[in-house]
Amino acid sequence: FAGAFAGALAGVTTGAFFHQWESIEAYLQDFAAYVLRPELAVNLGDSIQELDQMLQAGRSFAEALTQAGRGVPERTARDPQTVIELLMWNRALHDTEFRDRVAPLYRELDLGAAAVYQRLMQMLGREPRPPFTAESIGAVFNAVAQGMSIRASLTPDIYPDEAFGWLVLALIPAMTRRRGDRHDTAEWAASLPLDPPEVSDD
Repeated sequence: FAGAFAGALAGVTTGAFFHQWESIEAYLQDFAAYVLRPELAVNLGDSIQELDQMLQAGRSFAEALTQAGRGVPERTARDPQTVIELLMWNRALHDTEFRDRVAPLYRELDLGAAAVYQRLMQMLGREPRPPFTAESIGAVFNAVAQGMSIRASLTPDIYPDEAFGWLVLALIPAMTRRRGDRHDTAEWAASLPLDPPEVSDD
């Protein structure tokens, strides 16, 4: 958090700082809580708004999602929440106490995203496929966006523009199911025709 810490404290005296927070750790906890507020998760909101507009214009769900997904990696790379999460990830790898302190911050963030994905599933007549939940589905899609954003920032031409939308479309059947479908994800995955073709001895 060194860069974020220095930037946030620009122009603040040491005395003023320690009057407000008893330690740097206390400040970092408040800083993370501030940045990870659900109302600051604008990337998801922008993408859903774009998706809604295209659906209202008569586009199919697949077309609308693919189009709306074109800007997701770039928006994710510029999202302050992404930057802070990457900094926290680096520290959480080596500091379990820190991880335990910041983990609860994701509860409200996940619940906000879950409501959005729940609405999308209802639109498609689908529900979470166990063991996935609306919260974990949102976390998976967020992880895909963040992973793509990191690599695309370093090598801008690595992915087709539609890659994020295509990946989400491919993941929907794995993590959601139509009502009446009782298969969990393990059973669904086992039924995929992905075994290599048998090689003849001839």
